[in-house]
Amino acid sequence: MISSRVIDRIKNNIGVVRGIKDVLFDIKTFRTKFYPLYSFSKLTPQRLKNFALGYIAKSFGIVAQNMRPRTLFVETVKGCNFNCIMCRAGRLPKEYMGFDSFKRIVDMFQDSFILYPYSDRGEPFLNREIYKMLNYASLKNFYIIVSSNFSVIDAERVLGTGVDEIVASIDSVNPDRFGKIRENGNFNIVARNLRKLIKLRRERGYKKPIVPLRMVVMKENFDEVEDVIKFGIEVGVDRFYIDTVYASDWGLPEFANSDNPKFSRDDIGKLKTLIQKYKNRGLKIRFVPNVSFEKGDSFSGYCHVPFLSLFIDVHGNAFPCCIQVKPDSIFGNVFEDLEGVMRKRYEFLKSFRKKRPDLCEGCPLYFKP
Repeated sequence: MISSRVIDRIKNNIGVVRGIKDVLFDIKTFRTKFYPLYSFSKLTPQRLKNFALGYIAKSFGIVAQNMRPRTLFVETVKGCNFNCIMCRAGRLPKEYMGFDSFKRIVDMFQDSFILYPYSDRGEPFLNREIYKMLNYASLKNFYIIVSSNFSVIDAERVLGTGVDEIVASIDSVNPDRFGKIRENGNFNIVARNLRKLIKLRRERGYKKPIVPLRMVVMKENFDEVEDVIKFGIEVGVDRFYIDTVYASDWGLPEFANSDNPKFSRDDIGKLKTLIQKYKNRGLKIRFVPNVSFEKGDSFSGYCHVPFLSLFIDVHGNAFPCCIQVKPDSIFGNVFEDLEGVMRKRYEFLKSFRKKRPDLCEGCPLYFKP
């Protein structure tokens, strides 16, 4: 009969092997982020330390008290000119963060590395001060990624901001279907603005901004993934970010309970096969399936979002992620009590791996085996 000590040793060895495999997988995942070589010049010793501490906390549950977020999401606009079926940010009353508030936040988090000056609840280029914000963050040496619906972007102005990536969100190249998914959106305007930005960047010999195309895949456009990739190749985008749609009952119940966000293993398998075909041709594609049973090109194990990032809304309220933005998940306000925010974040992260937080119930990203 095998003793309990031997069984414990076997379990520990299995855990170590699994841990090593997860780390090796994550190293591969880092490569799929595709950040260019010049981005590493922005990695100060303190930023690199926070990067490492966040990853250690996520992977091994060892949380440092003074750990700052690697990535900062700042909601420069709440509300959108589109009313996408999976988001409905077009229903929200529009609110704008002022430049002075944005500047204060950037100055508070100098030890963060990546900055997203937008949220999934708004179109950043609706804010008239966004170009000034991007300029300031660039001077502070952040790696800046902006995602836009490309409906109101000024290609001339944005080229001079120093932004590193501008992601074009395009879920269909069929104008009628595009308008159905992205209500109030006009595909021809979006495509024209995208082509103009890429053309101007080439003519002027700029290395940045990198221009990826991001597609959110759902049942509505599942048959169009290859068409969108071909369109991106034709216009000259630099890479692709392909995600399956994220949906939950505490987000948009009417959408979450429809067939649109429901993917089977067979569906995900077909997407992986198609994407791998283009990866084999040298295309840079990052695939993130927002389902619990498949990692794709995403980190293993526990959700990395709260460990590596912090979301700050248009009023300065801080949250563990940019998806679950509710009053009961707030850490506090960074303008009123920054240290209090960081203290609550630390307590939240300490218990994250021990018990699924209430705000994470139903989220497929909490843990991926």
